Amino acid sequence: DGEAYAQENGMFFIETSAKTAQNVNELFYEI
Repeated sequence: DGEAYAQENGMFFIETSAKTAQNVNELFYEI
């Protein structure tokens, strides 16, 4: 699970979808 790995290693995680564009803008704002 990517979210668990990110939390364990102090990384940022956000699930996105290229098909529906879900969370794509939010991801770029976080970067």
